[in-house]
Amino acid sequence: MIAYKFPEERNYALHYATKMNDSRAIELLETGEVRSEEDAEYFSEFFWRMVDSSIEDEENGLAPIYTESNEFWNEKLLYSISGHLERIGFGMVWERVSDSK
Repeated sequence: MIAYKFPEERNYALHYATKMNDSRAIELLETGEVRSEEDAEYFSEFFWRMVDSSIEDEENGLAPIYTESNEFWNEKLLYSISGHLERIGFGMVWERVSDSK
């Protein structure tokens, strides 16, 4: 299971997964389980798409869903997701996807 430092992280990510109509990301977030390298790659890609969407929201003047900025929550999620993938043996997948962004 993904260990979030703050419960808002999961809700923030679910907000963007729902906004992007990404059923696979929703499933990964709801179960908290990344079971394969394919899941790890998809989840890593989702994170960066979520960041892009949150930046677009800010550029369009949309208020963040929490008091803190989207950048704040993106950073918290970066540590939670990358740490989780590292712990379960998919750190190299995270690095590969992140390096391509």
